[in-house]
Amino acid sequence: MLYEYLEENYKPNEPIFVSDVQLPVSAVNLRKMFKELCDSGKINRFDKGVYYIPRQSRLKGGVPLGADVVARAKYIYRNGRVEGYYSGYTFANQLGITTQVPYVVEIVSNNASSRFREIDMKGRKIVLRKPRIIITEKKLSYFTAVRFVEQYHAIRR
Repeated sequence: MLYEYLEENYKPNEPIFVSDVQLPVSAVNLRKMFKELCDSGKINRFDKGVYYIPRQSRLKGGVPLGADVVARAKYIYRNGRVEGYYSGYTFANQLGITTQVPYVVEIVSNNASSRFREIDMKGRKIVLRKPRIIITEKKLSYFTAVRFVEQYHAIRR
């Protein structure tokens, strides 16, 4: 029952958050079902509460899920809604202002629990910040324009 639901709603190598699964079963039974699927090899566990259907490949273990993909799904674009944006040198690199690839990814997200938090996600360092106002898709273009100007002037100094 769970595996069919996952195949219908998720693509291979797309993060599956247990908290997002909507099935008429208790939380305890849902976790047990995820564990059984994981033990059978139908899905893989990325981290606590995060699973994925492995993409088929010629390699024995399949293609692993990347930390950047999970961070984007958890903090930037969640359940079809914009929840955050990249900031700092990550944002500047995406815009092409700099060719510097940052070691630490900076994200501003509605899903941040505190003003500032450092996360280590499978070896990928992420700085998570809480926004001053709630981020929506309409406001995102404004944030992007303001961040562009800020990053441009910060790099030119």
